[in-house]
Amino acid sequence: MSWHEYKGKYDPADFIVPPELEKGKSQRVQFYAQAAHVRLLNIIARSGHFPFETKEDVARWCLKHGLEHIDKLEL
Repeated sequence: MSWHEYKGKYDPADFIVPPELEKGKSQRVQFYAQAAHVRLLNIIARSGHFPFETKEDVARWCLKHGLEHIDKLEL
């Protein structure tokens, strides 16, 4: 399923976190994650309930929203 084929109840725009900026700038981040977390990333990406295509899409979304949440806590 692609972003354009998604017909779910959520707005895909709320879930799109591009892998790079408009100018093509991005950084690679590597870290170890618990096997259960990686499994859940795959389950969410393949579920069809959200407009994600890969586990990396889910991870980028989680990173973005997690950092926004922490930023609000610290202000």
